[in-house]
Amino acid sequence: MFVPARASALKWELPHWNPNCRVEHQSQTYSTHGVRRARVGYRLHYQINYPIPDHMDKTSLIEQFTQSVTVPIIFDHAEKGSATYASGSLFEIGGRYFLITARHIFEPLSDEYRRQLAYPGDRRGGALYTFGNFDLCLPTEEHIDVAAMELKSPETIGQLKKGWQFLSLANVGRPEMANPGAEYLLAGYPSDDEKHAWVREGNIKGRFLQAYSHMLPQAPAHAEKPVVKELDLFFDYAKTASEKRSGNQVQTPDLRGTSGCSVWQFVESDNKVWTAESNMRVIGIQSGFLHTEFFRAKNWWAVAKVLEQVDASLAEEMRETLERL
Repeated sequence: MFVPARASALKWELPHWNPNCRVEHQSQTYSTHGVRRARVGYRLHYQINYPIPDHMDKTSLIEQFTQSVTVPIIFDHAEKGSATYASGSLFEIGGRYFLITARHIFEPLSDEYRRQLAYPGDRRGGALYTFGNFDLCLPTEEHIDVAAMELKSPETIGQLKKGWQFLSLANVGRPEMANPGAEYLLAGYPSDDEKHAWVREGNIKGRFLQAYSHMLPQAPAHAEKPVVKELDLFFDYAKTASEKRSGNQVQTPDLRGTSGCSVWQFVESDNKVWTAESNMRVIGIQSGFLHTEFFRAKNWWAVAKVLEQVDASLAEEMRETLERL
């Protein structure tokens, strides 16, 4: 059974760090938008989560909302087939469209392979589409493990709007580390199995995972260095969890494939009617994990620092919004 929240003695402070966050603008023309393999669908077949009694009656609303904004990134290889590769979240900021994910997923990929990344046309399944034209913004420092794909193709943006939902800065928050009762949620798409099986025909056996957790009061001893106080967040990830529908204790899945997904915090809202969108905020981007111990995220301020390098107008809008939180 998952251990309840651990009291945290940490106090959140507005970060004043200013890392060397030059951004590499990769402006290759990714003109491969379109159905690469119409026969390949994406099937979501189960969900595991940690039990939080206060929210169990709202779980379906939480799942519906987080799934609508969390996109599985599929590696659509022309010869091998397709496989779940990573996760990302859609954002519209200043009239521009982004897929926010982790930096490290791009490191092993050549430009050719980056062109073969794809997404399902709809969160319930469907054909795979490549992302078309996009600029890839990467921080030069590896430990700032976030990346922003600015989507340039009108066809891609239109297709994503049909099947998915874009978040805005209103959906972003900062982690209330001084609050021992805060609850968090990782929402992403683990790979089908440890072998990252390639699928050439039929459905990719995808799954949408919601893992409820609590923030750790300090960095775990096994956390990969460097650990930056204002940047890194760590959360419990136990060996077993309660399966949503049956209530049975099951082993938690390996989190490969969830790299780049959002980590959410539950917050109080002034709205009289409870909704997942008004009572949840993105506070980080998943960047790593040690199975049975913890998962790691980069604070959303790191995303802001990356996007500030894209455009001065974006920087001003983000700064004003985030400082009001």
